[in-house]
Amino acid sequence: MGSRVKRALVRLLRIPRSRGFGVQSPFAYRFIREVVRGGVPEEDRLRSCQLYPQGDKKWLRKAALYGRLARCQGPCQWGICLFQVENYESAVLMGCPEATVVDCIHGYELDRVARSKVVVMDLEQNWWRIYEAFADHADEASVLVVEDIHYSRKTLRAWRKIVADGRSGVSFDLYECGIVFFDRKKYKRNYRVNF
Repeated sequence: MGSRVKRALVRLLRIPRSRGFGVQSPFAYRFIREVVRGGVPEEDRLRSCQLYPQGDKKWLRKAALYGRLARCQGPCQWGICLFQVENYESAVLMGCPEATVVDCIHGYELDRVARSKVVVMDLEQNWWRIYEAFADHADEASVLVVEDIHYSRKTLRAWRKIVADGRSGVSFDLYECGIVFFDRKKYKRNYRVNF
């Protein structure tokens, strides 16, 4: 019950920028409209329902987000540093069939993480090693997706540390996950948006 009330309150506080209203940056506005809040093509929605028949709505929304992000990024290498890599891989390939997905569970293959253009990770155990390896080699096209940033106070502090890092650029706090771009030519800003 308490988490439902908290979730509803968070959604109310994020409404002003959920559709891109009040966002001055053309890049951030386009990203919010097309990737974060964009629609899902009917064929992708049907395919995701077939792939995840037992899937809950939260995962289906997240899979659609990964598909839209893959479509936006184009064919590139994704490093997935989470368990259930198959689920994430199918969501990415739904958006961009030419993308390659590399399994990097908890960052033991740091060279693979460094070569990836998009890395998906959580804030468990050795997350800082994964982030360091990726951020040191990140260019303006690199993207980091961080899962469960509001899971606990510890993960929220870790997310804020990533956002404050000098190598990161524009970031989006979607409550369930966070997305960080490494293009330092753009004005650094953290957007809190409904997902």
